[in-house]
Amino acid sequence: GVGFAAFFAEHVPTEFENTAHYLKDKVGEDIEPEAELLDAEEVGMTAEEWGGSLGAAVLVNVVTLIGVFTTIPAIARAAAANAILFEGLLSAFAAGTLLACAFFLLLFEATHLIGEGWATEVDVLWRWGAMVLAGF
Repeated sequence: GVGFAAFFAEHVPTEFENTAHYLKDKVGEDIEPEAELLDAEEVGMTAEEWGGSLGAAVLVNVVTLIGVFTTIPAIARAAAANAILFEGLLSAFAAGTLLACAFFLLLFEATHLIGEGWATEVDVLWRWGAMVLAGF
């Protein structure tokens, strides 16, 4: 077995402790941490750090834009040679984008409304699943 383990995470494990302890041994007993790091006081970024970050972001975007500009002639030639296929592919990508936007952004925003008034997670989940399958 492992004698010691270290966990480094953005959130503390106690945030996810609802009905059971976050760490248990093989017989089900709670394991408490031996040590914890104290929260360090956050310090803002310096002007040099901001400059480096913004400079790197601009550089990456310029390189990406150069890549887009160099592929435009090839895409235009392919679209002219295969107009029907290109229109079908473009329509498929557009439909996928709309569905992904609806599913991952808009529907998720409604999750807090679905959970109102129901006591158990099962009650919320079956309603959520029925809503998604029905197309609402």
